[in-house]
Amino acid sequence: MTFTHLQTASAFSMRHGTALPEKLVSYAKFKGFTRIALTDRDEIGGAVRFVRSCIESGITPILGIDLAIKASGITSSQTSTNIRRTPAHGGKHIDPKHPRFVLLGRGRHGWPFLSKISSISASNEYKFNSPVISINEIGKLITSDFAPISNSLDAPIVALWGWQSEFAQALHGRRPDVALALIQHWKQQTGLIPVIAITSHGHQTGLLSNAFAARMLKFADEHGLKAVLTNTVRYLDPQEAPIADLLDAIRQLIPLTKNSYDPGENQSFLKTDIEMTEVALAITRDATRAKKLLLDTELLASSCALDPVRDLGWGRVHLPELGLLTMPTTSSSESIRHQANDASKAQAILRSRTFNALERYGLDRKIQVKNRLDEELAVVAKLGFAAYFLTVASVVDDVKTLGSRVNARGSAAGSLIVHLLGISSVNPLDHGLLMERFLSPERRSLPDIDIDVESDRRLDIYRMILNKFGKERVAAVSMLDTYRVRHAIRDVGAALMLPAGEISALATSFPHIRARDIRAALNDLPELRNSSYASGATKLQFNKLFDFVEALDALPRHRAMHPCGVVISDAGLLNRIPVQPSGQDFPMTAFDKDDVEDLGLIKLDVLGVRMQSAIRHALTEIERVTERKIDLEVIPVDDQATYDLIKTTQTLGCFQIESPGQRELIGKLAPQNMHDLIVDISLFRPGPVKSDMVKPFLEGRHGWAAAKYPHPDLKPVLQETFGVVVFHEQVMQVFSVMTGCTLAVADEYRRGLGTFESQAEVKQKFYPAALKRGYELNIVEEVWQTLKAFGSFGFCKAHAAAFAIPTYQSAWLKAHYPAAFLAGVLTHDPGMYPKRLILNDARNFGIKILGLDINKSKLSYQVEIDDLNNDSNESNQYAIRISFLEILGISTQEAEQIVLGQPYGSLSDFFNRVPISRPVVERLITTGAFDELHRVGNSIYRSSRSRRDLLLELADLVKFKGVSKTPGQLFLEIAPDSQNKLVGLPEMTPAEQVKNELRVLGLDATNHVLSFHFDFLKDLSSQIALISSQNLLTRRSRSEIFVAGVKVATQTPPIRSGKRVVFVTLDDGSGPIDIAFFDEAQHHFHDSIFNSWLVLVKGLIRRTGPRAVSISGLGCWQLTDLHQIWREQGVEAVINYLNQPVGEIAESTEETELMAVPNASRDRRLTGGMGPARKLLLHASGLVQSPYADIAPSGNVGNNVRTAANNLKESHNDLPAHLWHKSPGSSGR
Repeated sequence: MTFTHLQTASAFSMRHGTALPEKLVSYAKFKGFTRIALTDRDEIGGAVRFVRSCIESGITPILGIDLAIKASGITSSQTSTNIRRTPAHGGKHIDPKHPRFVLLGRGRHGWPFLSKISSISASNEYKFNSPVISINEIGKLITSDFAPISNSLDAPIVALWGWQSEFAQALHGRRPDVALALIQHWKQQTGLIPVIAITSHGHQTGLLSNAFAARMLKFADEHGLKAVLTNTVRYLDPQEAPIADLLDAIRQLIPLTKNSYDPGENQSFLKTDIEMTEVALAITRDATRAKKLLLDTELLASSCALDPVRDLGWGRVHLPELGLLTMPTTSSSESIRHQANDASKAQAILRSRTFNALERYGLDRKIQVKNRLDEELAVVAKLGFAAYFLTVASVVDDVKTLGSRVNARGSAAGSLIVHLLGISSVNPLDHGLLMERFLSPERRSLPDIDIDVESDRRLDIYRMILNKFGKERVAAVSMLDTYRVRHAIRDVGAALMLPAGEISALATSFPHIRARDIRAALNDLPELRNSSYASGATKLQFNKLFDFVEALDALPRHRAMHPCGVVISDAGLLNRIPVQPSGQDFPMTAFDKDDVEDLGLIKLDVLGVRMQSAIRHALTEIERVTERKIDLEVIPVDDQATYDLIKTTQTLGCFQIESPGQRELIGKLAPQNMHDLIVDISLFRPGPVKSDMVKPFLEGRHGWAAAKYPHPDLKPVLQETFGVVVFHEQVMQVFSVMTGCTLAVADEYRRGLGTFESQAEVKQKFYPAALKRGYELNIVEEVWQTLKAFGSFGFCKAHAAAFAIPTYQSAWLKAHYPAAFLAGVLTHDPGMYPKRLILNDARNFGIKILGLDINKSKLSYQVEIDDLNNDSNESNQYAIRISFLEILGISTQEAEQIVLGQPYGSLSDFFNRVPISRPVVERLITTGAFDELHRVGNSIYRSSRSRRDLLLELADLVKFKGVSKTPGQLFLEIAPDSQNKLVGLPEMTPAEQVKNELRVLGLDATNHVLSFHFDFLKDLSSQIALISSQNLLTRRSRSEIFVAGVKVATQTPPIRSGKRVVFVTLDDGSGPIDIAFFDEAQHHFHDSIFNSWLVLVKGLIRRTGPRAVSISGLGCWQLTDLHQIWREQGVEAVINYLNQPVGEIAESTEETELMAVPNASRDRRLTGGMGPARKLLLHASGLVQSPYADIAPSGNVGNNVRTAANNLKESHNDLPAHLWHKSPGSSGR
């Protein structure tokens, strides 16, 4: 007899189930099941993935939810038995206050009910820190939303009362009268009769014994209740039971000891129908009754089986009501409730709006434009998406009304409709962009228009969308945070009761990699291979921990709001998805971006882009300081000064072109126009790199070699890129030309290049079609190899065109208004480097950096006129003032109070009027905020004072005015300023000032930290080729050099070979220096590379373009150690130290451009390299990626320069020590 599991938990039962929904379904198919239920605890977030997998596997899905419910009180009021928390595997403890039961959805009303009850559970967890619901909430939902069907056979839910229920507690306490009362209470509140779920794990006694299961079954039979057989599945096979025990320990914050679980309990697995038949016989001891129990289980399963299309609306598109789009944002929900979505009316409105816009854009007299628009409108009409375009246009119009910068990104920029609606500023006809890359009848996916807005206005825009459409139509998309190695080590270590310090040290020694790669990393990475963790005894000691860490890989930890995805639907949204409050108090669905698309929900990506905020701030500063109002939409796109700046590679802070690899590429390319920028952005991707297209493009671009075309027919397609395939659109056109297919079909071919399986299908279609059209086999093979290598990577030209606009605008601002632009960059921090490097870049542009001033600093970085600068260059007459918000520990509210109270007459005046904590005042003093007010360091005035004097005065103010010294407490109102000002304490040394700046601001504002080593470096430069950043271009290619600086960034991007390359960026005061450390250098110098912050690097320089160089690192030493040797023994000792043999390090010929990361879902895992566990990721294009590649954004993550300054261990009394900045792809803190 077949069997259906009706109570099954996946890994979406957070820290309870061990298998992801996809794996659960795959295993169920392997075991021969034709139906299976998913009943995760307290949520249904895995439901869409589960249904999708069921559809692909040919299995019928059943959906439900396992809920905690408030105890009715009947048990405690009617029995004197003290029912204790009963240990039991599968829940660990039964809490009498919060027993559990399962609700199964049934029919077309089942999914809406599950969505709403899940929303109630999530809301309760947010409000009360517990997902527990009440029977009243269930009854109210049935009565209010499902009353017409609540008493029929089509009831939307079936309640399963099993061994974790209050009913089971009563029976276990020998109170059948209480059990019966509970059933009557449930029926009275909900109108439904529960089904008794019988479960046994073969225990000798207790809730999961055969005897108790038989007692529950007997009670059901005696009272005419339906009973079914379940197994409370939470893992796939018995070997996974220890992982379930671990998850219980992590969830309950208890140690994983022999007393906390039963090592012999391993029965909550996905048993086969034969095994479940044996369980039924063991419970009933009666073949006839066992058969009936199994049959009743199948009958219930059959009644709850879902048809995804009919019951979930699978794939059916749901758009906002048309009437809502034309109403003002103040329209009440009552007035829009009766609006109907009319596809033909929406299409008419879209046609009218776009054709009317032709004149506004000066395109009304071009027949080809009108023809293109007609074609696009026909596609939209065929797909029925007119309301979607109007929805996005309505949102964009409202964003502009708010005053925020906004622009489309992605393939949508290839649509003329999108341009004419004002969503995108890119005219697709100017750049030869294709609508089919964005939308076509062949595309199975929904349209996706992404818009960039100012990052600091993103939540305001979210709220605007919510107010406009109503909470019944809007929700943010969620995303899952899954276990990676560091989180896994911390949670497993705590469960195993390892010392906290040991756990932290072990976790931070690993880069941010997959948990499953923990042992491979010990073998592969030199910084770990040479550590104590990889040694025999220690490695053996951690074996159990490593096993558990690997087992947690990719399991969900928690859910968070997606940074940009918003679902906008019709008024039935809450019937289709569960929602919950997010941390930003915005409704959030439990589903991710792919899930909502399967449910036919349109997602709008509203990306908060820091560069847009930085540009807005720059424009505001320009207008404030110069009274010039700049409109970036009308600036000339052929400004020579802008392209001159880009060619110099001095593009720190500029959108898309500031990374080490991009600066090298623009140094090779030397962009001269907007098209060059589009190409540059597109070349910087894995596709062109893997297919070796960067070099031939540059040769053709500079006329060093003639462009080569595989066939003359392809010249019109590839001429703009000198015979090189760069854009997605070119891939489509190549397919179209050589096979005769439409561009819509060609785009499907292009998408098929992304996986091994679909790539083979595309090849089977491409070869015969191309050969049939007369192309020679060798030509077809050559083109196919190029397309195959390109894969689905490269870049969409429309996306590049959209990116090129803010790229050019940011470069234009830096070229013409560098102070305002860099003030915006510093305020909104949009780039990949720490602010101290941007400050130094400003100095290199002749901009003075002004420290904190209690009367002049604001909440943002401000531009000021430098009255002391007589430079004739206007841009050099401006200075940048540091913001109050850089102060460690200051709140926005405290900074606002300071600004509101300006100006101040003295420290005492400030102290009296501003309610602010003492530590913040001390930090203001030590970083010079009161220097100008009190003439600190100015010996001309007899009354000038030192910062130490001011600190002493502050201590006296606190002491004598009765103000608490406790951090965080507010100062009281006190008497006027004392006239007895203390003068005479020594001033802080320059090194002390820089140390305080690093500790408090994270910046070396007054002096570059390397300046304290200048004497040593000057002496050293007389012995070795020590080169500054600004002189790198003067060195001969393939010569050895030395560079010194502050490490400001480390990255480990994916490259072609799959090996790990560590890119280090140094700042030497004259600019950034980028070095690539390959395997051998990492092996010998890993400690300095990862754990030193002031370094001297030996490298091999290679000229790669007119203004481009690359440096391969050959050695790396801690600068402070070398300085100490110099002070004690002289420069010859330093040279001898540097010349100590460390092994031969060969020059690498590896391509080192940073590239976008492959989609993990498209990767295949191979074995190779050092150690038995080394894993490489191979994409269908042939791109090989190291598992240690840094796929997270670069930047100042975790510990930073402030941390380093707080823990300084200076090798010299007058020198600042290590700075701290790293990317998350590197080992160490």
